[in-house]
Amino acid sequence: MSTRKKIFFVVLFLIIDVFLITGFFVLRNSVMVSIIDKETNKLATLDLATDRFNLKIRTVGKYKNVEDCMKSYLDNIALTLQDSLLIVKNPELTKILSYENYEKDGPDFTQSLSFLEKSSNDFNTNFDILLNSLDEESIRSYGKEKIKDGYYQNLFNRFMLRDDMKDKYQKTSLLLKDSKSNINHIFETSYRTLTFLVSHKDEWQLENNEIQFKTDELMNEYNSLISSLKE
Repeated sequence: MSTRKKIFFVVLFLIIDVFLITGFFVLRNSVMVSIIDKETNKLATLDLATDRFNLKIRTVGKYKNVEDCMKSYLDNIALTLQDSLLIVKNPELTKILSYENYEKDGPDFTQSLSFLEKSSNDFNTNFDILLNSLDEESIRSYGKEKIKDGYYQNLFNRFMLRDDMKDKYQKTSLLLKDSKSNINHIFETSYRTLTFLVSHKDEWQLENNEIQFKTDELMNEYNSLISSLKE
């Protein structure tokens, strides 16, 4: 075989190798993007208020980082939201205006008022963080911070900001705002009721599993505060 033919075959094999390698990476990238798309479909069906988003990572390489960032970001939101909403089931809050608590912590209600202040501050701080986390700019900033390569940043934004995902964030934001308003009403009314009792601590007493006031006016004011919890 002549030298010219040898060179020809070497070049031919190199070209074939390049095409094969290129084809492999193109196919691999297509498969990884398809997997992220399917995983995003799963994420879109989950509820931030009740579900976890720490699903198994299905991709590899830098795609794995994109998928992990998506699931970690959403799971952190879900955990913070679910933990914050537990306050409505906390016996210390649900029983704060009970005869039992009046007997235990009255008439100055030092522990109860301290609990309300701290719980309210923690709750509102968490909810403000959550609302901000659902904002498009915050999502983009997170991707930029965690993913350095521009292509993969764009991939993160592409799937995290899909229309169905944006719809999820919007619905969750509405839930957050509604829950924040309702729970703050509980905090505020409970606080007002206890401070009322502290201000008039010499004008009420506990008797026969009931709170009794010295005047009808005070009783009516107290009942009005309690009734406002149901509004």
